[in-house]
Amino acid sequence: MLIDWNELIRQFEACILRASPPNRAVGGAAEEGGEEAEVSPEAVTALNHKLIEVHSRLKALDDDCSIDTSTHSPAQGSAGATSLAPNLLQPHVMAELVGHCRTILSTPGRGPTHTLAAQLLAEVGRTAGGRGLCLKDQVTSALEGVLAEVIESQEPRVETVVQICRILGNLCYNCSEGRNQIIDSQCLQHIHTIASNRERIKSGDVGQRFPVILPGFLLNFCNESPSSVKRTGEVGFVDVIVENILTTKTNDAVFNASLNFFVVVAEDDRGQEFLRKSSNFANALNHVLIHTTSPEVTETALELVRSIAENPDLSLELAKSPLCSTLVKHIAGKWQTPEFHDHRTDACDLLVLILGHDASMKLIYNQEQGKFLNIFKDWLLTEDVQLMVAGCLCIGNFACNEEHCTQLMNNHTSQILVDLLRSHLNPNADLKLQHAILGAIRNLAVTAKARSCLLEQGLLDPCQQLMGRLSLMNAQPVVFKLLGTIRLVIDGSSEAAKQIGRSGPSIGKLVEWGNSDTQGVKSETARLLASLVKNSASSEVMIVIVDCGGLPHITTMITSSHVRMLNEGLVALTHLAAALNPDTVHAQLHTDLIVNGIKNILNHDSHPIEVKQNALTLTLTLLKARPQVFVAMLKEMELETILIDRQEQLRDMEQFQELNRILQGQAS
Repeated sequence: MLIDWNELIRQFEACILRASPPNRAVGGAAEEGGEEAEVSPEAVTALNHKLIEVHSRLKALDDDCSIDTSTHSPAQGSAGATSLAPNLLQPHVMAELVGHCRTILSTPGRGPTHTLAAQLLAEVGRTAGGRGLCLKDQVTSALEGVLAEVIESQEPRVETVVQICRILGNLCYNCSEGRNQIIDSQCLQHIHTIASNRERIKSGDVGQRFPVILPGFLLNFCNESPSSVKRTGEVGFVDVIVENILTTKTNDAVFNASLNFFVVVAEDDRGQEFLRKSSNFANALNHVLIHTTSPEVTETALELVRSIAENPDLSLELAKSPLCSTLVKHIAGKWQTPEFHDHRTDACDLLVLILGHDASMKLIYNQEQGKFLNIFKDWLLTEDVQLMVAGCLCIGNFACNEEHCTQLMNNHTSQILVDLLRSHLNPNADLKLQHAILGAIRNLAVTAKARSCLLEQGLLDPCQQLMGRLSLMNAQPVVFKLLGTIRLVIDGSSEAAKQIGRSGPSIGKLVEWGNSDTQGVKSETARLLASLVKNSASSEVMIVIVDCGGLPHITTMITSSHVRMLNEGLVALTHLAAALNPDTVHAQLHTDLIVNGIKNILNHDSHPIEVKQNALTLTLTLLKARPQVFVAMLKEMELETILIDRQEQLRDMEQFQELNRILQGQAS
């Protein structure tokens, strides 16, 4: 059915005139000094009916044009809006609709009429054209007055506020001008005042529309707008939306809208600070995870937790709340079914992420006499790989100091980890679990007592078995973790170093991995070889390393930009130069690479004096093999020049003085 919109607008205007006080023109103010006369109830009723008719006609037009939307782009307006009807109206019709609605909203004392006019204006504002007309007419000033009237009213008038929130949400959808007009008005403050009166809202909002529409408006307002996030936080809307969540148990629409708003706030650094200052924000997230029945809402909640858990301060707030207990409960309970597999995986990752912050970790592990530590230990004893991985990672985060490592040894967790590694050596099926186990053991092995305990518990055997089975091609992260674990655990143990170092297959595997193009593995391999040399102090081990081709990996360490690695290389090369026969030393250590490495170390401004002293000690040790030949090489490569340039820094060292005498032909 065709609609004569010009005629409908004329009828609309006539209704407004009949419903306007005699001393007020359409769109005007009351005459100065005059009192507004009463308007007949019939005229107001007729205007309300006309508003309903115009709105229904607009909706009918939308239904007609939405039968086939293949030739239309989605309308711009509120997020997800697809209304095309306002776009099909002539511009002057749209403009008159907006103007008449503004007139009605500017007239005080018209409660139900205000609601209907706001509803119509919200519909018009769902398109770019309608939004532009609303902004041109600055409807926010009229809305500001209506909201002030609602605050003073004895009636809830929640539906009026809902429709105003819809208008505001449309005005600021991808529109900075709309946001600016809202910021310049008092609309935000008025809505906050209304929303804070929770009992009043609840009594007038049986269908819980307001706690869904409000965060939807705020989402549009804050999206990609730091200034809007700042204003929203300053007014106090974070606490309002938090309370909306906490007072809701069975409405996933409220949860979804609220979480989407928080996601936008969390994307902004200042927004995260507002979230942190909200005392119940973490409890609200926990509330959602307990009460939602929607997989989509659960997913959004977990994504939000992930985004804020990176922040140490917000992570601590999460740790203070029951959220981690809820995650643990769901992981071991309702999320075990296949349809919740992704949620379970995300929750395990989140526990590890939260526990990755020291303050959060200490707070959680101190709760209820170590309840969480016992839970994670029990997870290691299950047949559930996901639980075993999460348990290892969480325990690895706990093993961050000597006190915690001692606790893990005393409660036999370290033995469980070793046994777990021993029973999961399949290089094709257990890689994720192997990586997690080795990560926990590696953290334990940082302390000397734990290293000794792990060796007594038989750690080296499964490590060597795993070395023989892993392929760098498909297990690079596990290889890297394994190398670091072995390097740490043999530190200070001659017997452990000899067990690895005397094994030709083990050293051969290390050399193979050291020849790879993966820099992390290359470096960790070199460090392990150097550690085997130093800790074994065994010529037998050194010969195996040389025979298997491992020496070049150690020599390249003295060109490293990392001082610790460089120093480890110097110490190992000094042991090698002292233990190997002179011919091997001359052939493999009297090289340009080593001399240039020594020169660079001595000439480097920021290297510690102890490292330079070790470089001089290595030089003196190398001089014990074919001394005349090596002296000639040092002179040819101008080591003396470096010594002269650096003598102010080095002159008090015995090694410097002795090397100078040798180079000058004055050796004793």
